[in-house]
Amino acid sequence: MRKISIFKHGVKSIKDEELANSLDLNDAVSQFKMRCIAKNLSKKTTKWYIEQITLFKEWLKDKEYSTTISQITGEILLQYVLYLTMEKKNHTGNNLSPATINSHRRALSAFFNFLYNRGLIKNSPMKYVEKQKEPHYTIRPLSEKQIKALLSLPDMRTFHGYRDYVLKIS
Repeated sequence: MRKISIFKHGVKSIKDEELANSLDLNDAVSQFKMRCIAKNLSKKTTKWYIEQITLFKEWLKDKEYSTTISQITGEILLQYVLYLTMEKKNHTGNNLSPATINSHRRALSAFFNFLYNRGLIKNSPMKYVEKQKEPHYTIRPLSEKQIKALLSLPDMRTFHGYRDYVLKIS
């Protein structure tokens, strides 16, 4: 007789629990990619998810953390966010913006929610990782002088110039 355990999302056999405890990140990413394709997500979205998860996987390997899904904790994910915040640089050599870091977080959150919903993990470790506060930018309106300069640019003698002028005043 097989031992049965009850999770939030249904009844799982002990075999499924053993699988969840030994599931490697590479296998989980393959399952996640198949789910993205089955959901008919765009190729760009699927590629973006996989790229973000791959960056996380490489970071885990660099830090010599286990890539077994059950070993990835909220604390490890917080350390990864700290790495993104303090050490990771963008293509211009600057620190990543909070919006970029939140984008990494969204991809990992989607991945771990997938694992949770499939019953492969008992809790999503992403629930311990909060969004970073993003700065609120105020857009300054153009001055009257700037508006006049902008409207004087199109050549009103041509079709394209007149069209551009009409679009700007609309």
